[in-house]
Amino acid sequence: MSKIYLAIIFLITIPFTCLSNDQYPKPSHEKKIDEMGSIIGGDGIRINNSEKPRKKHHQPRKDYHKALWQAAMEYLGPRHIISSHYEGGSIVTDWYHEGGHETKVLILIKGRNLSDKAISVKVWSRLHSKEARHNIGRKAELEKEIKEAILKMAKEHLA
Repeated sequence: MSKIYLAIIFLITIPFTCLSNDQYPKPSHEKKIDEMGSIIGGDGIRINNSEKPRKKHHQPRKDYHKALWQAAMEYLGPRHIISSHYEGGSIVTDWYHEGGHETKVLILIKGRNLSDKAISVKVWSRLHSKEARHNIGRKAELEKEIKEAILKMAKEHLA
């Protein structure tokens, strides 16, 4: 009985093996034809089937982001930094005491150049008292002062 089953399986598989005359590995031009017809090619999903790598616009430039980061960290050095992220360009300090007020600073490095728009500084201040902390407000004049100091220090780092 088992010989009959083996004979049937053998007879069924013979036509499929004879019909298969694929050459492995396939030549590169046949692989490209197969991948063009499929959504997912050998390299994953392809939107554009061009083989040419994209050229990036490279120009010699100084590392302004690093200079701005170093200047900001140097300026905020003695204060308590609670969060900083180099790639994201953000630095946040904890509330620190300064002349009867508590101050908190947020610095965002947005650009890759040394301009006024490349850096954003936010400063909050609140009156410090034992009973309650109140009068939280932004300090625009201090924000401008810190921004100018950081830009000046960054220029010195690049020189």
